[in-house]
Amino acid sequence: GGGGEMLRKSDGQQGQMNAMAKQSMDMAERSAAPTAVAAASQPGSGVAQGGMMYGNKDGKNYEADKKESVSNMRQVANQAVYKRQSQTWIASNAASVDLEKDKDKIKTVQKFSDEYFEIVRLNSTDENQILATQQEGETLVIALRGQVYKFE
Repeated sequence: GGGGEMLRKSDGQQGQMNAMAKQSMDMAERSAAPTAVAAASQPGSGVAQGGMMYGNKDGKNYEADKKESVSNMRQVANQAVYKRQSQTWIASNAASVDLEKDKDKIKTVQKFSDEYFEIVRLNSTDENQILATQQEGETLVIALRGQVYKFE
């Protein structure tokens, strides 16, 4: 794990102190976590909420989390899918479509309906990979075979 480098540089007594300090920090974090969670569910306790970085000891996981929440783009196969509004994703091949102005040209399809699976059967693997990125509660807009679809 990370953090070992610091301990290795200092030796003897100082190293021992560092190790103990780190250990007590870890324990404090562990025991503080449930309290912070409980406090976060109380209204008006913004402080506890702000400090909810518990359980992310592993830098890689933390980075992945950060990427997930910050990213407004998914790269799938040879296409980028961009996030618009809160839960609407638009494939780059439909990026020029105006959801308001062009709504009569856009075909809305319920996810997992018969029509949805009909479209899936006609799609290329790449197109289906893009459809597969659509999460629960998200809307996906993509152009397939000259038709713009909005999957909800």
